[in-house]
Amino acid sequence: IPQRALISYFFTALGKWIEVRGDKATVEDRMRLARCEIAAHPESTDAVLTRMVSTYAPSHPLPIARLHVTLGRFEKAEELLEPAVSNGDPGTFKLMAEVLERLGKLDKWNQLLEHPPESVSLPLVLCDRAFIAQKQGDERAKTEFEQEAMAAAELRTKSDSLILLARHASHRGMSDYAVDVWVKTIQRGSASPLPFFFSINRVVESIALSKKESQLFDILRIYRVVEPGNLDVLTQYLYLGCLLGNVPPSTLVSELSPVREKPSPDLAK
Repeated sequence: IPQRALISYFFTALGKWIEVRGDKATVEDRMRLARCEIAAHPESTDAVLTRMVSTYAPSHPLPIARLHVTLGRFEKAEELLEPAVSNGDPGTFKLMAEVLERLGKLDKWNQLLEHPPESVSLPLVLCDRAFIAQKQGDERAKTEFEQEAMAAAELRTKSDSLILLARHASHRGMSDYAVDVWVKTIQRGSASPLPFFFSINRVVESIALSKKESQLFDILRIYRVVEPGNLDVLTQYLYLGCLLGNVPPSTLVSELSPVREKPSPDLAK
């Protein structure tokens, strides 16, 4: 629940619940109660945070740092996480990365990303390093990290690493790179799990606007096999193929004639 959405009643109700739980109440429960206390008594924010830090920070730095992030206290969160980053905990690593990004400390963020824990997705880390290089105006480094991210994702042949990378790049606003990753994902065909065609409409539109007809045709060719009953894919594949000279007009007519004579229930509505 966002901090601004908490109401004062929550503090009383949650406090009674934790009191009943006694020793079974977790540190996370205590963090929730602290948030509710701050929502009920905003003037006590500094006192509550000081109390929580002194009580729990030595043994539970991550939830305490997360509490500070929730409240927009990023500098303190960085201070709390600093000693714990070297432990290799993925949760601590990810939160520190978020904090450094929020603070705009690009160099320090990039240094953190140089040594990610093994369980953290390497393609996404490399994508973030490309994003940092872009922010710093280093096109050469950006391109290198993008290529490394793509290669790292491709090595994970039995996962959806490429799809996750494409979505992460889109989230970062790296549109051109995201399209390139999507294309690579689709070109692998059955070697990786593909999303439904309708869910990549923006990718298809972007490729079409970029006038990359051969690339678009290749994607449609693959989806024609993946989704054989998709009339949208079939129609686009045949018309584009005909324009490119890859599909003879006679094939277009013969394959679309049954569709025209007996439209699907969806097209008839």
